[in-house]
Amino acid sequence: MHIKGTFSWSETLADVSLSIPLKGASAKSVDIFVAETILKVSYPPFLLDLNLSGAVSDASSNALMKEGVLTMRLKKSVAGLWNRLLFDGTAAEVNERRIRAFTHREKRIEEQHKNAKKKRAEEERMTLRMQVNGT
Repeated sequence: MHIKGTFSWSETLADVSLSIPLKGASAKSVDIFVAETILKVSYPPFLLDLNLSGAVSDASSNALMKEGVLTMRLKKSVAGLWNRLLFDGTAAEVNERRIRAFTHREKRIEEQHKNAKKKRAEEERMTLRMQVNGT
């Protein structure tokens, strides 16, 4: 059974910052997942699973662990104040937002893989051209 973790938070127009005391967890045992409106931080036996009130950019977010405290900086997708961190909706609304966030993240990762594959193929073609042309 997971025990819910504790945290404090603050915001600016552009970012949301969270401070999460990790209660003796090592950096290797911490698992962080960010997807649009979801933030999950697992540091056994603790689990922090937050449904955020607004969307964040998982690619532009970062984390720093120092002296047993994990500091997360989440870049807001749209600038503005949320005034509260957590989404307040029905169970169905929360579930719908979770599904949408996971789907959005999967599509973004698939696109990154396609782009990387395309770039590798182009680099291979360029290398072959250079070899054929003797340059």
